[in-house]
Amino acid sequence: MKLKNYFEPFSYKENEYFDFLPKDSILGKNVYFFSEKDNYINLENYDLVIFGVEENRNSKNKFCKIAPNFVRKKLYSLSKINENMKIIDLGNFKTGKTIKDTYFGISYILEKILEKNVIPILIGGSIDLVFANFIGYKNIKKNINIASVDSNLNILNENNFSFLKEIFKSKEPNLFHFLNLSYQNYFVSEEELNWIEENNFECLRMGKIRENIKDTEIFIRDIDIFNVNLSAVRLSDSPSNFLSSPNGLYAEEICQIAKYAGMSDNISSFGIYETGIKSDDNFQSSHLTAQIIWHFIEGFYWRKADFPNKETENYEKFILNLNSEIFTFYKSRITERWWLEFFYNDKNERKKFILSVSHQDYINVLNGNLPERWLKFYKKFL
Repeated sequence: MKLKNYFEPFSYKENEYFDFLPKDSILGKNVYFFSEKDNYINLENYDLVIFGVEENRNSKNKFCKIAPNFVRKKLYSLSKINENMKIIDLGNFKTGKTIKDTYFGISYILEKILEKNVIPILIGGSIDLVFANFIGYKNIKKNINIASVDSNLNILNENNFSFLKEIFKSKEPNLFHFLNLSYQNYFVSEEELNWIEENNFECLRMGKIRENIKDTEIFIRDIDIFNVNLSAVRLSDSPSNFLSSPNGLYAEEICQIAKYAGMSDNISSFGIYETGIKSDDNFQSSHLTAQIIWHFIEGFYWRKADFPNKETENYEKFILNLNSEIFTFYKSRITERWWLEFFYNDKNERKKFILSVSHQDYINVLNGNLPERWLKFYKKFL
């Protein structure tokens, strides 16, 4: 793969990126920037790959197209995470003649990046690019879990293009689970919520997240593709967003959620979209987008690799019996996170599934109550 054929390198000028931090302490000083002089880049030498996509043809937010470089101006002025970062910025993807050309090109690039076990960070551009991200997994993984931070669902409106509708229809790869974070009741129809429930997907209302934001980590932990629509942030915290409303996530809440996404050992791609530039007072939306990405990177370098996929001394194991069902809980001694192991039948073959849960789920089973998450996921196999 010749990167020059797909990317327009970003011109990083060091003297533009440090206002109050020591020069060597800023993120930009510790990122490798792909350039026209590079004949070959071995992506396996990096943990994270950043690239922008200047695309807006399926969005009413026309100014999101120019967001990537504005976001970089803020991102690379922030502090480095640690001394061991291995991050490369490939520049901006060269969009296609048609929107379908762009989708195809991005999915191809993402497949090549994912094959190297490197995590891509996409800076949009419009939210429909998540569809291209999803298709990039076609030859990587059969069943995909997606999380979307968004104030609405837009899955049953036949008059609008919806990347979610396209993903729901896909057979290769297959959408195994969908999670919406921070929907707002007045932007979502009862029919949409019923459809989510019927398909055993999950939605966390913004108010529910605000009650205990730490609980969102449990839901995020099992995700493969994580994306953020910046319009989920309230207007006062992101003033340039085309679809933002007076209510929404606070800036610190979306940054905390992004950090949880980074901490997930399962998440293998991250994208942030719909950052507006028009009317962006003091480039506040660009700055917030940069801080969201920074928190994801920080979370990534906090990963503990404590998923209970093998027998080690790093877990406490609890086996409970309820209604003739065996529930095996694992508690990490490293992070105190919980998982639930259960079995299901697939074509007369008994298979194992491990689901992220909370300590409260364990208590519920002790008290004779079936865990809600277990029931939702168990139904997927019936």
